Amino acid sequence: NFPAVEKKDGFILSPGKFTNIEKEKLISIIKKLHEYLNSPQYLKSDFILNKSRNIYLNNIEFFPNTNEDSCFCKSCESVGTNSHSVIEHILETALFKKSF
Repeated sequence: NFPAVEKKDGFILSPGKFTNIEKEKLISIIKKLHEYLNSPQYLKSDFILNKSRNIYLNNIEFFPNTNEDSCFCKSCESVGTNSHSVIEHILETALFKKSF
C-alpha cells in the first residue's frame, strides 16, 4: 500500500492529503484533460499542489510505466488487479472505441 503522504526533497508525493474541494477540482481538471486530449482509456497526469494550495499540471504521460516497481503497477495491485489485465482492458477499449 502507498503511504498517506511521502515527502522527498520538500515535495509531497502522491497520494497526498486533499480537501474535498481540492479533490473535486482535480477530478474536474483530469476529466477535461481526458476530453481535450481525446484520451479516454489512459492518461497519467501529475500535479503539484503548492503551499498556497494552488494546483499546477506538472506532467502528462499517455503510456503506463510497466516496470514492476512503477506507480502504475503498484496502483493496480492496490486495487486487487494486475497491470497485464489493466493494459489488456485499455487496449480493448481503445480498439473497440468504448468509453468509460
